[in-house]
Amino acid sequence: MSSESDNILSLAGLGRPFRLGMLYDCTKDQLIPGRTLWDISTLEKRVVQPNNSSDFKVITSDSLEDKASALNVNGNLKLSLLSGMLEVSGSGKYLSNEKSSNKHERVTVQYKCTTRSEQMTMDQLGPGKVQYPNVIKEETATHVVTEILYGAHAFFVFERDCSSSSHDEDIHGAMKVLLSKIPNMSVGLNLKGALSDKEINEVENFKCIFIGDFLLLENPCTYKDAVRVYKELPALLGDDKQNAIPIKVTLYPLTRLDSKASKLVREISESLTSKTEEIFEGLQELTLRCNDLVNSSVAKANKPMQKEIAKFKSQITIYKRELQKQLSVLLPRIRGGGVEESLLADLLNKNETSPFNYCELEAWVQDKENQVKILSDYNKLLAEIKLASDLGYLKSLIMNPENNNKYILCLRLLLPKSNFHLSKLETFNRNEYDYASDHTTTERNLEDNIASRNDQHQKISMMEQAILFKDYFVSNRESNETVFVVAMDCSDTLDYQANIECYRCGRLLNKDYLLPSAPGKPQVEQSTHNTATIHWTSPKFGASTVQKYEILCQRQTNRDNRPVSFTTGPDTLSFTVPELDVNSVYQVSVRSWCEVGVGPTSETNMVSIRPTNLP
Repeated sequence: MSSESDNILSLAGLGRPFRLGMLYDCTKDQLIPGRTLWDISTLEKRVVQPNNSSDFKVITSDSLEDKASALNVNGNLKLSLLSGMLEVSGSGKYLSNEKSSNKHERVTVQYKCTTRSEQMTMDQLGPGKVQYPNVIKEETATHVVTEILYGAHAFFVFERDCSSSSHDEDIHGAMKVLLSKIPNMSVGLNLKGALSDKEINEVENFKCIFIGDFLLLENPCTYKDAVRVYKELPALLGDDKQNAIPIKVTLYPLTRLDSKASKLVREISESLTSKTEEIFEGLQELTLRCNDLVNSSVAKANKPMQKEIAKFKSQITIYKRELQKQLSVLLPRIRGGGVEESLLADLLNKNETSPFNYCELEAWVQDKENQVKILSDYNKLLAEIKLASDLGYLKSLIMNPENNNKYILCLRLLLPKSNFHLSKLETFNRNEYDYASDHTTTERNLEDNIASRNDQHQKISMMEQAILFKDYFVSNRESNETVFVVAMDCSDTLDYQANIECYRCGRLLNKDYLLPSAPGKPQVEQSTHNTATIHWTSPKFGASTVQKYEILCQRQTNRDNRPVSFTTGPDTLSFTVPELDVNSVYQVSVRSWCEVGVGPTSETNMVSIRPTNLP
């Protein structure tokens, strides 16, 4: 790139305390307070011109690009902000104000005004006019402030909760319409005169955050507060607008005053600036999604999952902080000409080949979002059953003396999980992970280990296990002999799985207990004028734990009475039902019993009893 050393620059103020004649280091985007090239009396001979304007704008995007545009922040200043070098205040804090959840719709109202401009004269900047030339040699400054535009910015950031993490165009559009009405609202603050009842109900859901250059006695929190404060803003500048602050400054290169001065050799190219912004925006997006995952009801009920997501998020935070440190060292050196811009390109390319590249991070988060969605559906299915949010609750339930001699059945839902990528993040952040090395062997060993364990698990799916567990809970709801509880856990499996643990007297009896599913639909083998012989098949799952079968028989026309029941042993799959009435139709079904209680009932079959034909 060509040298930038002789260029006059224009810069956003961002709430920083600029003054005419102040020195500035463009390589670090930092003010150098306390040193100047002229005495106070000389600087007071400035040119002051009125520059009155005001503007209102509704900002619907929350991206850094649009925030920077609202404050007239150029690419290199934005890069300094991303690196953490740039210290801002007042309205400048709008750049770093980010929502904490994707379940928040956000629309911002911007008020901007200008009041006056102050500038040094060309006579003051002429050859030989610098009063303290040694300051140029003693400081690292590259520019001096020669013109300041005064004014103020105010941002009213409105948020509204929404039910989904996806962008809601209807809510967003409604917010924009309502916020566009603020400048025309009356000072009387009678919302009923300006908004319909429906709109008033709508704005009651808005939360307001104020970020600006105005000193308020009380920050607005609601739509009504925002209308009041908005109307007061012009007066808050003061009678003589003395409360206005620098919102834009002009920087004069010191090399025009002294060829030996420090200089800005180059600005960072737009392509690398955009690439850096893209990396940080991606990290922020993933952080928001992690926030939503950590705060989901599923994660709160599943402490291992919640801790894992929080750990993942913390690794992103650590990486972002370290990346900022590297940028804060590298950017000044590139701008000052000490190193080539290619070093920044190398740093950004390293991100793409590291475990912190967006695609790998996003895939991990997407997988967790899928898990939360699936578990949320299972939570609805099992809503009536106690949920053990952590191991401590489950242990207290198992060891509770009141549950002595009771069976405790724990349905443990197992999520597919691999710690491998999370471990890569941790290792990379410790600078102990050689990402260029061949780690495919480690990955293959992990996958082989998972696959071998998957081959050994029972063939009952998580869905079948959960439905069966729910059926047992319903069948034994009135019994006081069995306690049902659900727990969620993470394990290194490739599939969603579930197992049932059976406890009694504080001891684990079986860590993979198989509850019997419903027996097959009973079939009629033969019938007489008062009997019917039926047979059925054993349960698809858990037949080995069946202790007896119960046959239920009820006349179809007598459903108000309880069915008559008969029992057989676990190895008997047929039964002759006695004492049936001729010319009657009966409903017959079968259910199994195991040590923990009664299981789900089979499908019902109809049995017709006819008179025996006489010879």
